[in-house]
Amino acid sequence: MPWRQGGDSRPITGQGPGAYTVAVRRNLALLAISCAVALLAGELAARLLWPQLGWRLFPDVGLGWSSHEYRDFDPSARARVEGRRRVLFLGDSFLAGAGNSSLDKRFPVAVGERLAGQLDVAILAAGGWGTDQQLLAFLQKGRSWKPDLVVLAFTASNDLANILSNRHRDKTKPYFVLGDGELALYTGEGEPADPVAVRAESPARFQSYLLDLLRFVWRERRPPDDARAGPDADFARVDPRYLRFDPLQQKVFEITEAEGALSWSPQLGVNWVNAYIHEDFETNAYQWALFARLLAELDRAVRASGAELVVMLLPVSLRPRDLRFVTGSGFEARFPTPDGPFRFRAAEPRDRLRRISAELGVELFDPTLDWLRIVSERGLRDAAWEHAGDPHFSDAGHELLAELTQRWLSARIRSGREAG
Repeated sequence: MPWRQGGDSRPITGQGPGAYTVAVRRNLALLAISCAVALLAGELAARLLWPQLGWRLFPDVGLGWSSHEYRDFDPSARARVEGRRRVLFLGDSFLAGAGNSSLDKRFPVAVGERLAGQLDVAILAAGGWGTDQQLLAFLQKGRSWKPDLVVLAFTASNDLANILSNRHRDKTKPYFVLGDGELALYTGEGEPADPVAVRAESPARFQSYLLDLLRFVWRERRPPDDARAGPDADFARVDPRYLRFDPLQQKVFEITEAEGALSWSPQLGVNWVNAYIHEDFETNAYQWALFARLLAELDRAVRASGAELVVMLLPVSLRPRDLRFVTGSGFEARFPTPDGPFRFRAAEPRDRLRRISAELGVELFDPTLDWLRIVSERGLRDAAWEHAGDPHFSDAGHELLAELTQRWLSARIRSGREAG
């Protein structure tokens, strides 16, 4: 019990045990409020300073991994508005938000805003997804949204590599194997799987950017994901072809420097260069055949849902800010390697997509030439890629893509083709 100073034995008036308890409770309440304010301030700061946390990857049973946006997407939540056509975009990190200051800056979102009243736009994308996961995502959620048009955004620099892989860092993923013209689906551990039975993850209720930031900092202080996952992973049943992709061992910079012989042989393995190799070496020939079959399967599923499929070739570059290496440009070079020469063609992905799309009766939307022309005329080379080391488009790059995509979609609307 508190006592007066100076030896006065009389207790302080009104300061008995009950008052002391009230004071403790008051202090604890103030502490709780202070902590809550600090956490709220930290959450707001994380959302403002690191918006990229909005597209971090979550483990997903059916897809290997997915984004928060994908997990939170409920196909039945938005009622169809009469007079509006639905356009669904499928993609990877280029559509999931990488490089953007905000998820609202992505070009499909901007197109939806520009054509508000005519279109409703949705995006199913996550970093590291290939055409295989985009197909599965459409089966999981995309077709239930009942789109009129499905746009598959093709990223030449990594889509071929992604479909010939069973993992992304420490996360395994399902993969398709092509044999005798048929596709067979396997889990990341090599077990047979059924693409029809894949299920969607439950929607995420809330994402804390602050918690994600702390997790990221903690993860960066630990050994690399590959080092942690490698010794414990059992991939004995995985097709050996799907175990080769290791982006950390690639030497793409030798390609972009375009100076003489290479110290490695891209034509022998799975890497970001495969899509640009003109010759049909075993690996890249199989990758293109696998992609063509996946595209055919996606087209079949899209048509069965009453929609139309379009392939969009993204004008990505192996070397940001270097327009020579934009997919679809005219750059070509012959590279000697330790295992023989090959021809690199920036237009190779576009030419192959044209043939594959024509065979399937699928439209190809290729904004490359307009992209290159406008970037040059407006001096947007540096602005389109905010960071020279990041291949993802900046907000300015997405704004230009929105402009070109709007023109294309507006032409379809005028011609009455937007519903397929």
